[in-house]
Amino acid sequence: MPSPVEITRFEITGLDAKRFQRMGGGSADVRIDQNSAITQVTALSETEGAVAFRFCVSYSGMGYVNIEGELLFRGPAQEVATSWMERGQIPSEEANAIHSSIVSSCMVSAVLVAREAKLPPPFPLPRVNVKRPPPPGPEVA
Repeated sequence: MPSPVEITRFEITGLDAKRFQRMGGGSADVRIDQNSAITQVTALSETEGAVAFRFCVSYSGMGYVNIEGELLFRGPAQEVATSWMERGQIPSEEANAIHSSIVSSCMVSAVLVAREAKLPPPFPLPRVNVKRPPPPGPEVA
């Protein structure tokens, strides 16, 4: 099933990052929360619209990364904008496509900004467990 909206342009308009602790002063178990929020929806025409957004990564007391931007989309723009103005929400199919685009696009920038601010990556890194073959010879318990 095709997406209800097509993202035609994605633009970051602001980046903000802050680390509250000195390097090496943090704990290994830090809670990392990500959140994307739509702050404004505008219909540019019947089938084209603009969405202003904010993407935030919060590191429980350790710091944050905030990204703001705008994206343009093709789809039922007038319907999406009307829903936004009346209820402060957009229809769920369009919201899923728009939030997915925001998260997938901002996550790359958040990783790079977090690295520069000496914050952990904004997602859990996969654990690698290399199993060593048993040494040659008889097994000793």
